[in-house]
Amino acid sequence: MFLNRYHSLPNAQRGFLLPVAVFILVVMSVAAIAMWRSTIQSSHSIVQELISTQALYAAESGAQAGVGQIFTGIDRAAVNTQCDVLNLTLNYSVTGLQQCSAQVSCSVTTSPDDTSSVYIIDSVGSCGTSVTAERTVRVDAFLSEEE
Repeated sequence: MFLNRYHSLPNAQRGFLLPVAVFILVVMSVAAIAMWRSTIQSSHSIVQELISTQALYAAESGAQAGVGQIFTGIDRAAVNTQCDVLNLTLNYSVTGLQQCSAQVSCSVTTSPDDTSSVYIIDSVGSCGTSVTAERTVRVDAFLSEEE
């Protein structure tokens, strides 16, 4: 009786390594696919961050151009007029801002006694073709008449 039990044991364990090997292969494949997807998502995130930074720089550059354009007036009335008519579109071709543009607008608010003006320059920078980003910069400026 004991002989039959010992002789049947090796026969019962035959093929045990095959399911273990298949299980290990499946687990390793799932882990490899998960790491690959994580790497792909990380690279997409880096591209999005880069384009978002370019859009910020385009918006800042547009705001600076807008401020430079409205403050060419000699007096506050001329600056107010420049602000009212400002509708600037910039398409960049410089290194680092290719495929970027900025839309710049300005609004003016005068004080009740008409001695000072507050200018709000909005610049919306957008970059990219297949992956896009848009950033907005707002600049406030103040100008008062000298007494």
